[in-house]
Formats: sequence, structure tokens, C-alpha cells
Amino acid sequence: MSRPAARYIWICGTMGCRLPCAVLLLAGGTGRRMRMPLPKQYVRVCGHPVLWYALSAFALHPLVGSVHVVCASEWDALVTKVGLAACGTKFGGTFCAGKTGFASLCNGIDGLSANDLPPDTLVLTHDVVRPLVSQAVISSCIETAAGFGNSVAAWAGNEALLETADGFLAHGCRRREELCGAQTPQAFTLRALTEAVREARELRLPPAQSPVTLMAALGRWPIALSRGEWVNFKLTYPEDFVLMRTLLRGGWKTSSESGRMRGT
Repeated sequence: MSRPAARYIWICGTMGCRLPCAVLLLAGGTGRRMRMPLPKQYVRVCGHPVLWYALSAFALHPLVGSVHVVCASEWDALVTKVGLAACGTKFGGTFCAGKTGFASLCNGIDGLSANDLPPDTLVLTHDVVRPLVSQAVISSCIETAAGFGNSVAAWAGNEALLETADGFLAHGCRRREELCGAQTPQAFTLRALTEAVREARELRLPPAQSPVTLMAALGRWPIALSRGEWVNFKLTYPEDFVLMRTLLRGGWKTSSESGRMRGT
């Protein structure tokens, strides 16, 4: 990191956040769109299952104290084995996935609360099928949340953005400078996440895709934007695996300086 860890700990203390962080990796997906024989997070790429890369990245960061994984029960043994190998003593165990992504998120948050983590612990939630998350992205997420109280990694693309109602005919154009794509990690205190989940259940809100969409549904703005990178893409289609293998075989380093969000 570019500044001493003590600086982040002091800032987090003033913002009601506690370090070191806890990381919640979401690995409960089934990968139906991939049409693969097993979920994409368990596919081996360059010698390791996909989930190993995110586990290793977060375990490497000096301000991460524990890494927890939400996964389906049938994969618990494998996740535990890989988690211990990748994280060592930082591996915090697994929580059982739910039937939906939102249910899995809720189970993970409930599990962290049951583990007696202090409510002001900063929790970084990350989609495990974003395997090439860099130390720079993780650091930016922590630094931004330390200064503002929350953060979401965001990436501003360079394509023209068109408006369409049916996916076929465009009827408008948006200024790309005003829009960005939300990635992960996303950082909120455990207290904020617990309260948001409780309120969403009470209001019976539609399932949220991620913590940031949950906070948006509850009207909890603003949310600070931290650094994202194009290489922090989500494995969604078969060609994404080709790109991941190509980057790794070409010597891609997750500490790379490429892909800064505009304005950072």
C-alpha cells in the first residue's frame, strides 16, 4: 500500500469503521449460462480453481484480517481445502449459500454477525468470479471507505452509451462521464449491512444483486466510488475464460497500474 496501515486504521476509527477488514466472498452461483459441467468458480485455470485467485488476492492484503466464503454445501470441503491453502490462518471458514444470490449474501452477513465480529468491522464483499482483482483495487476500496464510510469499486468505460427500451432500437444517448459500472469489492460496515438486510426482509423488497443495489433500493445514498479496473471483469461467458488464461499466461500482474477509473 502507498501509505502506512496506521493511517487507514486512524481514519476508519474517525468514520466508525474498524480494521482489519473482513472479506465475504460470494461463491454460491451455479453458472448455468456457462453450460459447464461444474460451476465456474471451481473450473481450473492455469493450475488453480477460479476461486483460488480471489482468495489469494485478499489474503495477501495487509489490512484484511479474515476471508470468508459463501458456497453451496456440496462444495464446502473443496472450498475449505482451497481456502486454507490460499489464505492460511486468514481463512475464516464457509457459510451456506441460499437459493438466490441475495439469499447467499444475507446468509453471509448473518454468519459474520454470528461470528461475533464487532458491528463496526469494515466488510468487503466480492464476487469470487471476478478473479483478477488487484491489490490496487482492494487498497482503493479500503481507503475510500475509511474516508467516507462506504465504497464500491467502479469502472468508467470508453464506449458510447445508448438508451433502449427493447434491446433493439436505440432512442437516446447518455453522457458516459455521468455513468460507471459497479464492480466488486464493495465496502460497508457490518452494522450497515446487517441493518440493510433486516430492513429489506421487513419490507419484503425484491432480491438485490449486491450490497450496493441493496443500499440503493433502501435509498441509502450517497455511496463513494473507489478505483475499478477493466481487468476486474466478471466471468460470465466462455470467452471470458479465454481472456483470463491469456492474461495469466502472458504474465499479467494484479498490481498493474492499468485501468484507472477516470478522474482517479
